[in-house]
Formats: sequence, C-alpha cells, structure tokens
Amino acid sequence: MTRRLIACFAGVGAILVAVAPVAARPSDDPRTALPMVTAIAPAQARVELTAGWSSIDATPHADAGAELVVARDLSITASATLTDTGDDARPGVGVAWQIRRDNRDRVALRAALRFRAEGMTEPEGELEASVTAARGGVVGAVTYGQDPEGNERDAEVALGVARARGALTIGAVTRGRRALGDRLEHGRRWDAIALGVAAIQTGDVRVSASAGPELVAAQVTTVGVVALLGVAAAW
Repeated sequence: MTRRLIACFAGVGAILVAVAPVAARPSDDPRTALPMVTAIAPAQARVELTAGWSSIDATPHADAGAELVVARDLSITASATLTDTGDDARPGVGVAWQIRRDNRDRVALRAALRFRAEGMTEPEGELEASVTAARGGVVGAVTYGQDPEGNERDAEVALGVARARGALTIGAVTRGRRALGDRLEHGRRWDAIALGVAAIQTGDVRVSASAGPELVAAQVTTVGVVALLGVAAAW
C-alpha cells in the first residue's frame, strides 16, 4: 500500500509538471500554500496532492483535490483520501462560493459545502460546511460536519499565516477538531495539529513541506508528529 501512495504522488506530480506549462501562470498568493485552509479560489482551476505520515497512526496517507471555476465566483470541487489500510478511500464532491475577494480594505470570504462518502462503494457519508475568511497573510476557517443521522458530528477551527519572499513562502497553520456526536470517528474525542510550512514556486508548480506536533485524545491523550509533502498547480 505504501508503494501505491508513492506511485500516486509521483504520478500526479508528473501530470502537474506536464499540464502546468500550457496554462496561465498559477496564483502566487502565499496563502494558497497553507494546508487545511482554503480562502481564495483559483482564477480557473486548481489541482493538488498531499502525502503525509503520522507517528500516532503509524501509517502514510494521501489526499488529492481539484477545484474548477464554473461561473463567476462559483466552483465545483472533488477530493479523495487514501490511507495505508486500504479500506478508507473516501471520495468527496462539493461546491464553493467565493463570496468576496480581499483588497486593501476588505476581508476575503469563502463558503464551501462538501459530501464525503465513507468509501468508494459506500453510499453513506458526511456532509461538511465551512466558512473561511482571510485578510493580508492571515486565514481562518470554521467547519462543521455530520452524517445524515447526526450520530457522528464534529466541529473544527483552523488558523494560518503565510508570507512570501520571492519564490519562497513561509507560514504556519494550526487546527483543532472536537467530536460532538455519540459516535466517535476512530475513537477520537478531539485532536489538534500545528504545522510549520515552507513552499517554493518552481516554474508553474508549487512544492510544499509541512511538519509539526499532533495531539489526539481518545481513551488516552497521545502526542505525535505529522509530516506532509505537497505539490500543486493552479491557473
């Protein structure tokens, strides 16, 4: 399974390198380099892949995402999550609305709605709604999700900051998530993560690396480390 994740990462990376040169130059907004928060829609489309590893789960995982602007400020999104267990490939589809773009005097606002299935062949899943705001180099997001019965519910808050200097972007992002329902996902009552982020724009492709501590509260509270490697193109 680990080889499949590596192959997936390499394959999507090769596609981005091949496709990006025929598109317009991607957004150089440094906030788009932050994982877990998306405040700004692309001009036309965005494709990204992130592969990571958690010392708590002791397993690699990969997340793929795409966004396509279909009308002014309205996008459709698609995503998929794959873990080393092989039984948790969760596809997702959704819509996003760029309510307002930021300028010198305004805060950018974005609302998104996404359905994530439990698996590739499972009709049940979770509906997630999120609102993201950004101004300057600061991004904040609030997300709520639940299954149709409301047995599995959770809320999360994320905050990130990013600054660019030439082709290099440096930033940090943190996220906290709390289970609200009777049924806990993977037995977790709450979890939190904080990441330092570094990204570099090379040609039309952005490559990023993130790492930091993770706290998970299940039957006991565990502290671990998370590392992520991402590649993305937007135009």
